[in-house]
Amino acid sequence: MRILLFFLVIGLLPLAQAIDVTECGTLDQDGATYNLLNNITSSSGSCIQVYTNNVTFNGQGHNVNNTDSNQAIYGCCLENFTLNNIFLYSDGSPVFELDDSISLYLNNTTIINSNASGILLYNISSANIINSNISNNYKLGGNYADIELINTKLNVSVSLFYTKIKLIVDDSGFMRMQNGINLSTDIPTTGFMWFDRQIFSWTKDNLTWNDNNATDDITADYNLSALYENRNYTVYNNSIAVSTLKTDAGGVLPQFSIDLSDPTTQIKVLAEAEPAPTKKKKHRAIIIN
Repeated sequence: MRILLFFLVIGLLPLAQAIDVTECGTLDQDGATYNLLNNITSSSGSCIQVYTNNVTFNGQGHNVNNTDSNQAIYGCCLENFTLNNIFLYSDGSPVFELDDSISLYLNNTTIINSNASGILLYNISSANIINSNISNNYKLGGNYADIELINTKLNVSVSLFYTKIKLIVDDSGFMRMQNGINLSTDIPTTGFMWFDRQIFSWTKDNLTWNDNNATDDITADYNLSALYENRNYTVYNNSIAVSTLKTDAGGVLPQFSIDLSDPTTQIKVLAEAEPAPTKKKKHRAIIIN
């Protein structure tokens, strides 16, 4: 009887909901998965709004557009929000905004806006952007960026070289770019920093990237991990060797700082060649009769 009651109770538990979306509106069901069935556009207010926890929005390759000064998608005060396989465009600023939330997972998403910022993340404990294209979201001479961070920790998965990401960060935000090797960048300053990053090489032997700074007198702290274990690395600032550091047994390099006061700073972290194994000398036996 107890076993029967157990299965009856399990059968009455609500399953995760899958809800079709065909027009702009609010995603208001906790724990629901929403599937976009067609392209949608708003000319008044944010097209999609999210205020509930643990929501997944699958774009299924469709577009969410906004033709006024509001966001294509706006969310606030969430535990978790996942956005998959979608194209976002807005004439306003920003295209996608999430405020006061715990975590964001942005996967296979394209965000484009030629007039203002692409993403604004405010007070997000953990934001993850994977296999996404966030570009052309800044106006020449304007204070816009592809990604704008305020009190947010951002993880970006980099799958291609020559990946350029523009950021505005404050003293409590950092960017981490991942491609097997982890790089976190801390900006120990008040106010804002605006810079873009371009990656040229991203291997355990040769990490080379540009941090192009549009803010004066900035020094950034860098942390690298998942490198070779117990290996010396030389750090270069615009082709000048500034330090030689050794990774620990876990492949973590000690933190180093780079002055980014120049408009363009190329940073290289190069591994020293692994020492060749020493050959054991062969000793001939001498036989005395």
